[in-house]
Amino acid sequence: MEDYIGAKWYGFKDAESGIERYEWRVGTTVGGDDILPPKALPVVQLTYISNLPNNKLLPLGIRMYITVRCYNKAGLYTESTSNGFTIDVTVPVLRKKPILAPTFGSILPYTTISRTSIKVEWEFTDDDSDIERQYISISPHVLGDFNASAMMIPSVLTEFQFSNLDLHDGSKYKVKLIGCNLAGLCQSAVIDDITVDSSPPTRGMFAISTDHAANLNRHRDNWMRWSTNAINISWLGFSDLHTGIKEYIVNLGTQPFFCDLQKIRSECWLFK
Repeated sequence: MEDYIGAKWYGFKDAESGIERYEWRVGTTVGGDDILPPKALPVVQLTYISNLPNNKLLPLGIRMYITVRCYNKAGLYTESTSNGFTIDVTVPVLRKKPILAPTFGSILPYTTISRTSIKVEWEFTDDDSDIERQYISISPHVLGDFNASAMMIPSVLTEFQFSNLDLHDGSKYKVKLIGCNLAGLCQSAVIDDITVDSSPPTRGMFAISTDHAANLNRHRDNWMRWSTNAINISWLGFSDLHTGIKEYIVNLGTQPFFCDLQKIRSECWLFK
């Protein structure tokens, strides 16, 4: 805050005559008073002021120092000056948006194949006052599969792994991150709609025409036919309840899963 400043101290003692009073001042140099001139205080160990003289504000980007002077009843004094500090009125910067770590994800964005672990990566930065603390939480997107409260984690972390979870296939979850700087200002970020799918698709089959099955209108003319230089194929039954079918990979080879008969030998055919 630019219109508030306070201080707390301890350790001043006088065995002979005791403490008579304190005095404090604030300046942009060690022991200086150009921000707040000397101000008398009773025998207390903390003070603050929310309205600086002449309604001026604390300067931004300039280091300031608080000095406390202690008088005994004989009129003698000693004083101590704080470390320098600056005012930070900006929230932390989200330098790297939170993402699922590739080792725990899948080929689909925002999808994980693990029901027990989720790992996320991110980065908060603050050039003015640095990151003091962070919070992370995971929760169901709709209704609730479990109860989880936010955890405070060290300020230096840029990745975190949740373990021993009990996630449900097909459910959606979100991970929320909060980064706070030394000025107490915070920034948040969310990974939303994380889908869990630990099961493979349901296996289908080739759509071979038969004369002993029900007429399902599924057969196509000239499909499931081949010649010396071409092959037409059709399939059905492949499905996935949780994330759907993204793509098919078709191999044509002399052995199962080989693609040595394709014109481009280095790649197998991909159908989306």
